[in-house]
Amino acid sequence: MCRLALPGFIDKVYPLTVGDKVQKGTPLLDLTIPDWVEAQSEYLLLRETGGTATQTEGILERLRLAGMPEADIRRLIATQKIQTRFTLKAPNWMA
Repeated sequence: MCRLALPGFIDKVYPLTVGDKVQKGTPLLDLTIPDWVEAQSEYLLLRETGGTATQTEGILERLRLAGMPEADIRRLIATQKIQTRFTLKAPNWMA
């Protein structure tokens, strides 16, 4: 069972059936989480308009606290592009 702390939309459910062996990292769902998209937009706006390091770090921390995976946060910083779809993958305990 999975519970998201933020409202979002399921864009895709990967095909699995009862009894399938699921490995760590197996894609389960593709999601759109509007709060994450909005916060990424705020981060990029601050970067473009000369926001302070404290402001940009605050946005990144908000994303972390909202549950955005660290790999996706690193991708945002590296690419400076908003990601609108996120793939929920099987955690360690499912393997």
